[in-house]
Amino acid sequence: QPLHQTTASAVPFYRKIQGNWDFQEVFRRDFWTPDRIRYVQTELSLGVIICFLQVPESVAFAYLANVDPSSALHASWIVGMVCSLFGGRPAMITGTTGAFAAVIGGFVKSVDEDSNEPSGIVYLFPSVMIAAGLMFICWALKLYRFITLVPATVMIGFCNGLAIVIGRAQLHPFQDHHTHEWVTGEELGWMLFILFTSMGTMHFFPKIPFRWIKMIPSSLMSLLAAIFIEFVVARYLCGFKGTKTIKDVSPFTSETAFPHLFFLDPKYDMNELILDSEGVQRIFLQGSLLCAIAMIECLMTVEVVNTLTKSQGDRGKSILALSFGNLIAGTVGGMGGDSMIGLSTMNCINGGTGRIAPFFASVLVMCCIMGAYPILNFIPVTALSGIMFIVVIHTFKWSSVIMIIAALFPNKIRKRLGIQSKIMRIDVIVIIVVTIVTITTNLAYAVLLGVIISGLSFAHGIGERVSVYKTENSDNLTVYNVDGPLFFGSKMHFETLFDYENDAPNVELNLIKATIYDYSGLEAIDCVARRYEEVGKSLKLKSLNPQSAKVFLKSKNLYHHVHYEFEEFDVPNVPQSFQVNVPGLLVRKASHVTPVNRTPSTSFASLVGSNAINDN
Repeated sequence: QPLHQTTASAVPFYRKIQGNWDFQEVFRRDFWTPDRIRYVQTELSLGVIICFLQVPESVAFAYLANVDPSSALHASWIVGMVCSLFGGRPAMITGTTGAFAAVIGGFVKSVDEDSNEPSGIVYLFPSVMIAAGLMFICWALKLYRFITLVPATVMIGFCNGLAIVIGRAQLHPFQDHHTHEWVTGEELGWMLFILFTSMGTMHFFPKIPFRWIKMIPSSLMSLLAAIFIEFVVARYLCGFKGTKTIKDVSPFTSETAFPHLFFLDPKYDMNELILDSEGVQRIFLQGSLLCAIAMIECLMTVEVVNTLTKSQGDRGKSILALSFGNLIAGTVGGMGGDSMIGLSTMNCINGGTGRIAPFFASVLVMCCIMGAYPILNFIPVTALSGIMFIVVIHTFKWSSVIMIIAALFPNKIRKRLGIQSKIMRIDVIVIIVVTIVTITTNLAYAVLLGVIISGLSFAHGIGERVSVYKTENSDNLTVYNVDGPLFFGSKMHFETLFDYENDAPNVELNLIKATIYDYSGLEAIDCVARRYEEVGKSLKLKSLNPQSAKVFLKSKNLYHHVHYEFEEFDVPNVPQSFQVNVPGLLVRKASHVTPVNRTPSTSFASLVGSNAINDN
């Protein structure tokens, strides 16, 4: 399929380069214009850089998840390849992530080789498949649209908590694998030397002001520097026995080079998979959490890529492709994966706009695990920790620290210190709560709790904004104008705004500036009418806007205390351009009406519904 037909969200420059072409045209000499050649070169070079960033990150995430590194690498290239070819967002990188690993690490235990205690790894792969199925259901029901309900403060707490979880996991290499005691002496010195060398190379190498230097992945140079220190300086020149490498912890072998169906893989004891009520509940709980994390990160990354490329990606297609990718990965013993927001950002900033870079990166990761696995065994584990500490530094939202500090000080101290970064204290509470819950439980629970706190806070705040004021008060009639939303958050406050004892016998509510959103808003009006009836007075509705009228008329049989009138007009056939303006009403050829310029003095006091005018 031609690349220009795979998505409608490609950037204009990308469409300009691709044009309208068929696959056979690739083999024509005149097809390869300078723009197309430059585009392909950029994508391929980014694919190489992404691969050398993704491989060490995936291995480090495997240790965080307490799974074999081969499971992470196979998941990375499988999920990445499926998403890059079949519907994933162009320029978006997909693979094993820290969020996935953090959730999995809570279910899969790290056990010693001599221990007979089950680790729970056999429950992981059915959970990944269940997560894929749940993603498909969410795609079918279009539940991905609710990502807009996740506030920015929740995302900040999400990133902060994830950074702390990943950073805390990088301390495990400094503990003995069997005794869990901290490493000391000469071994600790060499491990710290390799750690800081890896971090320094990862951070400062891209800042060297040479163009050819920027073409070399900093993660690759970080690993090469660590391997040089480990095998040349420490072991050969200084005669040290060496620090732990991947070969010492969980080596790559010819048996792990290719993916296998997990239920046929001899390294997994399927007798540990007990599908009783507890086992099924564990699978569905883990699958639900993985599905939630995958969708949140995927949709977050889509929005970031949309911003960087100034184009619109298809959220639904991205979720669908991620679903199929995780289904395949779980079937062959992969730990699953989702969108990688950090690598996707790096790809877009450096000019990546299409699917070639993500696809080429997944192909290279596949080649690394299938063909170059002996080289991976030489990597010191502390070198991976150094790379991940740099990832932690870039993941943590350091600006949120200033926000939290500013919220703790009064205005005088903030002015004296020159701090102009204060946000609402409820937002600070959300950031702190989401961060803490992420560290203590898992990311999905943290995001859910953050959304609940933010939603309740917003509903309470917006509910206080409903107001009423009298526009007419005589011996026989009292008219109230209502302004604001009527919903569950404003119901109780709305009922306290009326003077039930001193108002006139006849009360009218002008609702042209108010909107009824739910049943609680309708119930609030009915409660006000009932309280007026208790003191011998009547309430009549006046001038509902079309949205409120539609909600009210559909449920009018539920309310017996509110008085209203509904007038239906027969309008003859009129030309398309015909329209008549009446104070408070616009009459035109349409299937609905829209009130305009309504004032309290208008004589039109009946409800205007969606069927006030017929189809003519």
